[in-house]
Amino acid sequence: MNNIIFLSIINWIHLLATVSWIGGMITNILILTSSAGETLEPPVMGKLMGAVMKRYRTLVYACILLLVVTGDLISRINPGYEGFFQLTNP
Repeated sequence: MNNIIFLSIINWIHLLATVSWIGGMITNILILTSSAGETLEPPVMGKLMGAVMKRYRTLVYACILLLVVTGDLISRINPGYEGFFQLTNP
């Protein structure tokens, strides 16, 4: 039972990191870039996007680290995991 709870928590953290990374990219592309482009002058928009991307880069690196660590833990705990790119199990 403890193994299932631990696996659930690790899986939740893994999914949270994925959603944060992809959601941040979509927000930057679809909302922030177009809104800043419509309302700001190009030099100001460049400064804003530089500041946003500097902070976003920190989030991306944290998400990548979490994905690697939690992915490794999930693969070690999961009894159906047979190896990296091993597609032999049904």
